[in-house]
Amino acid sequence: MYGSSATVENIAWSADCILSTCEDTLRDKVREQLIGVSAPESGGPLVLKLMLDIVMDVDDSDLRSLTQNLPTLRMRDVQRKP
Repeated sequence: MYGSSATVENIAWSADCILSTCEDTLRDKVREQLIGVSAPESGGPLVLKLMLDIVMDVDDSDLRSLTQNLPTLRMRDVQRKP
């Protein structure tokens, strides 16, 4: 139905790998969107697409502000994590 069992297993495994690379908040948002999606369909390709949709969802005014401030940004203006 969905291909060989090894293919289905590889796609499921790739979803776990992709989700393990992001922060908890992004991971939770992606998992929330996967509710109701069948296991074979919720593999790596869909997880990656959902993740990119969330990350790329930027308000135009925020993007404009970022591009306007980039020329004056200095490394000492960026706060380091403790």
